[in-house]
Amino acid sequence: MWRFVIFFLLAFGVVFGSHYLVYSSWLRLFPILSNHKRLIFWFFVFASSSFIISSWLSHYVDNELTRIYYYATFIWLSFFVYFFFASIFLLVIQALLRNMPVTSIAAAVFLLSAVLSTVGIYSAFGLQVRREKVEIENIPNAWRGRKIVQISDVHLGQIHGVKRLRQIQSELDLIKPDIIFITGDLFDGMDGHLDLFVGDLQKIQAPLGVYFVSGNHEFYLGLEETEKVLAKTGIVWLKEKVVELDGVQIIGRNFRSNNGVNDLTQELQSMPDFDAQKINILLYHVPEKITEAERAGIDLMLSGHTHKGQIYPFGWITKAIFKGFDYGLLRYKSLSVNISSGAGTWGPPMRTSGQNEIVEIELK
Repeated sequence: MWRFVIFFLLAFGVVFGSHYLVYSSWLRLFPILSNHKRLIFWFFVFASSSFIISSWLSHYVDNELTRIYYYATFIWLSFFVYFFFASIFLLVIQALLRNMPVTSIAAAVFLLSAVLSTVGIYSAFGLQVRREKVEIENIPNAWRGRKIVQISDVHLGQIHGVKRLRQIQSELDLIKPDIIFITGDLFDGMDGHLDLFVGDLQKIQAPLGVYFVSGNHEFYLGLEETEKVLAKTGIVWLKEKVVELDGVQIIGRNFRSNNGVNDLTQELQSMPDFDAQKINILLYHVPEKITEAERAGIDLMLSGHTHKGQIYPFGWITKAIFKGFDYGLLRYKSLSVNISSGAGTWGPPMRTSGQNEIVEIELK
């Protein structure tokens, strides 16, 4: 309980403090706004509070009005991200160039921020198919030429809803994959009303099956809630299990499910039926423990989580955190690793780094 209270206070402090920075910047840089100081102040108080209020309402008072409020809050948050960056940038410029024409430069910077945010919001609702070919030595002939589709980080909820699922289904109808892997964060974790997705999730099918592992947002949402929804679909949740299909093993490793073992190699080797001598495909939401996966005998690892940063310049941060294994089809010794940028967005519905995607992988 105390951890939640501390987290809540810290989160509110960051949101309110960043809003206050933008508010004070606007008043300082645009003197004409001082005539409406009180109105602007209360707008920023309302805006900074709405992130928490709308998230709470989405759980407990679900109706058309609360959905509009939630959506509007996160659209504002999309614009606010670059307004915040602009405010910091202008503070630095003012400190360095004291005699600059403040108002005109500030107006240009905030206008550019608004344009970038608008483009980012538009990009957040697109979807592309990235196509890759992966060669695995000694793969059974039955798997040569087979198509995998990896779906990751859809974040189904108030922002990305049934329409996003139907976009994905339209692409699946064209690809006609042999097997589908969902590598975590299918659900957003901010919204507990998930039954409306069941009908469309039931339509996601493939001849060899649809397999799922959880991400951090299923952990936040509640694993029981996730299981209730998936139980009504044909999606198979691999809970630290090994499934063998035509000589290839599919292994599911879920978020925060190491069974007390910190070394992924030991964890995989302790799973019943795991055979390092066979061809192994690992589904693991977070693109980490790459060396341990290769040492354990994994041939292909499918991950997500990073969103390729989602908002520029955060892509540089994800690249540093995950040591270059933050996006795309990469190789480490005998291990191929594919990290998807995700089919949805988290937080602000905007994309200025990477594109929403599903990944078609042909095995060779």
